[in-house]
Amino acid sequence: MAQLIVDATTFALLGVDGTNYTTVHNTANAEWVDASQISASQNKAFSVYGVERSGVVFDTSTIPADATITSATLSVQYAASSGDMSFNVTIVSGVDLGDTIVAADYGDLVNDTTSFGEALASDLDSAGYHNTTRFGIRSSRDISSTAPTGGEAIYFGAARLIVNYTTPPTGYVQAFIIG
Repeated sequence: MAQLIVDATTFALLGVDGTNYTTVHNTANAEWVDASQISASQNKAFSVYGVERSGVVFDTSTIPADATITSATLSVQYAASSGDMSFNVTIVSGVDLGDTIVAADYGDLVNDTTSFGEALASDLDSAGYHNTTRFGIRSSRDISSTAPTGGEAIYFGAARLIVNYTTPPTGYVQAFIIG
């Protein structure tokens, strides 16, 4: 078995603020992109709602095309939190994300709601491990479209992906035995 350990090549927090939660939640483009942190948060301050989602991208191009992914672990480095922390941080597919995180990725993540938190190894190839691998990080309340009543935020400083895989044996010659 082989293993690739790689830190995120790109990550960014994508955020939107506004007075209507549904509009903030479902809008296509982020109002800001912060490439210095990763967050899953929602908040309401006075009459303004805010939602933050994040995208992370890993260069997994060194995994051979004929490899079979056996497991993967995504780790994030805790940086800070605030407010009501009774929500889950959910890792979702980021297949819609580009190699560079841009404002339009905020809307691309709105339909990515299936957790990769406990994926079967056979399902892991859907993350695209043979070139770049992309994930979204969202609050479970963001996924369920539950409007915040106050602050609820968690921030991460870095992300790392560990992928275990096998490759077919090499150096064998195919022979036919007749007899």
